[in-house]
Amino acid sequence: LIDRVQRQVHEDVPLIPIYAHLEIDVSRRYVQGLDPGPVAGLWWNPEEWWVNRSEAID
Repeated sequence: LIDRVQRQVHEDVPLIPIYAHLEIDVSRRYVQGLDPGPVAGLWWNPEEWWVNRSEAID
């Protein structure tokens, strides 16, 4: 029975995810537009980033 179940799982489910990567993104207060994406993380929208110069001068 176990062999049949394993064979069926192997045929039906080619990939079983066993690990989810935890990513913690941080930035300075003056870096604006950061919006981490669900797959690519922080680096999916660098064209949207900008520096708020009024907050950069402390």
